[in-house]
Amino acid sequence: TSGVGIRNAIGVETNSRGYALVPYLRPYRYNHIELQTDQLGPEIEIDNGSAQVVPARGAVIKTTFAARVVTRMVITAHTESGKPL
Repeated sequence: TSGVGIRNAIGVETNSRGYALVPYLRPYRYNHIELQTDQLGPEIEIDNGSAQVVPARGAVIKTTFAARVVTRMVITAHTESGKPL
């Protein structure tokens, strides 16, 4: 999904293939990366929108966030006589 921001990286967002480069991570230390999940469409569901990475100096780290497309429905069921179930 394109246009999803990274909460702790101002101005960084995913491209059309869902990739983003987060600059200025601290090498050899835990860095918290969090997606702005409120920017995902209603058809996208994600289990965990945050990750911790420990990059080496000058490294590029790939972190994957498992997302899936869902179809949400509201079903109103009635009996033949019109009474709700």
